[in-house]
Amino acid sequence: MWGKKAPVHFLIAFLLFYLMSSCGYRKTEKDKYPDMPVFPNMEGGSVKMDTIPFRNISLSEIVYNDKYYFVPYYTDYNHSGMAIVDGVLSLISNWSYDNSNFTYLTDTLGSVIAIDRINETASKYEAPYNEATDIPFLKMDKLRERLGEKYNSFLEDAKRADSSYVNTDNILDSIYMAHLLEKHKGYTPYLLTGGSYDYPPCIIFVDKKEPEKQLLAEIPPYSIEPEEWNIRTYPLLKKRLIDLPDTENPSLVNFDDAVLENRFGGSGNHFVADISFRQSGYQYYKLTENGKEHLFKIYHTNLNFSVLQEIKNPFNNQVLFINNENNNLYLIRKN
Repeated sequence: MWGKKAPVHFLIAFLLFYLMSSCGYRKTEKDKYPDMPVFPNMEGGSVKMDTIPFRNISLSEIVYNDKYYFVPYYTDYNHSGMAIVDGVLSLISNWSYDNSNFTYLTDTLGSVIAIDRINETASKYEAPYNEATDIPFLKMDKLRERLGEKYNSFLEDAKRADSSYVNTDNILDSIYMAHLLEKHKGYTPYLLTGGSYDYPPCIIFVDKKEPEKQLLAEIPPYSIEPEEWNIRTYPLLKKRLIDLPDTENPSLVNFDDAVLENRFGGSGNHFVADISFRQSGYQYYKLTENGKEHLFKIYHTNLNFSVLQEIKNPFNNQVLFINNENNNLYLIRKN
């Protein structure tokens, strides 16, 4: 009886093995180097290492100039902040808020604008970043309410001119922009940031006679082209950390890994299923610094990618790398 069923069992087992292998499944194993130190500890002598002392750093939002990194972070869902650190990751300044609604924007002069669109507040921090200057913030919906009569009058005229079709949103946006610019003739307008329907872009108005006097105003997100209104783009700092290239001669090498667990992660759409496995476990690294080799391991939830990424240091020749597991920046300090 068993002999007749054996080919069927074998075929099922083979098909399952083939399916799992083709979907990225890897055989689990034990820690290959159980005595190797776990990062940030290292084998082969002590290494002095600096990092940014905050959790939940938004790596994609970090920008830098010739002096500092500007680092937005989120301590939890209710708190956010901005840290400014120098080229050796020493903290220069830090401020935080009791909510996470803030958008942080840094200009080419190193000034940081913090915008809270929910509570309708904005502040500006300038070097040496000791205190903030409040910026008046004009919400688009409130200013539109004041233009109710103008809206209705303009709409009636537009309907009489073309009763077949009237794009109400575009008309209202045009009225709003015209009124906004007319009201602030004594200011130079700059487009501050792009946005979405939930978070519209803003114009920052700079007083022509007293540039330190500024105010922010929301504008419609998509139907307005700044060029049509002679609005220049505000000079935001665009040198992003994530755009830095990997180092050509890395000091940090991922030489092995150990699969401790396979995690199933399907994706795809209604028509095509993408069934795949993702491995978690240890990645093993060798750091060569000052002619010495230092070995360590680090746990990662996706072994298909290196958890540590060494990038070109924009300030000095010290080893700089990103930890993609905890979203932080590390610097190997020269002894």
